[in-house]
Amino acid sequence: MEKYIEELIECFPKAFINEHNEMIIDPHQNTFFQLDDVESRFDVEVKLLHFMSRNAIKGGHRHFNEYHFRGICQYLEMQFTVREMACIYQKLGGGIKKEKTIKFIKSNYNFNLLDFDKCCELWDEIGLHLEKDIETIYQEMVQDWSFKSRHKGKVTNYG
Repeated sequence: MEKYIEELIECFPKAFINEHNEMIIDPHQNTFFQLDDVESRFDVEVKLLHFMSRNAIKGGHRHFNEYHFRGICQYLEMQFTVREMACIYQKLGGGIKKEKTIKFIKSNYNFNLLDFDKCCELWDEIGLHLEKDIETIYQEMVQDWSFKSRHKGKVTNYG
């Protein structure tokens, strides 16, 4: 097994590869992505943003969201805020913009490429308020010493 796949499984402890070459991230919630076109760690990063960002911020139980949020942040060695993850989902989720996703990752997650301020404006316009539980999860994650030390304390802040 490739090292980048082993690292992914470390970040998502319930994960495994099934007989159809799908990376099952959470078997209970049936979250997965296809591995046939994955040849590198970078490919995994693209898949995570495309297919797991939604699960990190909405749908499912709090523990479901936390599992995905933590796993994505751990694998990417980033500490995204809930609003940042929501912006990632809004702009890149579902695999809608592969080239933009590639540019975003190569830029070391520069949120200017996603027009982050407009994401926030849109949320305010439509009255979207992220669940308090998810924001609490994020705060707990930032305070978790093992998470910060393992991931070099990378924190972004957009207010």
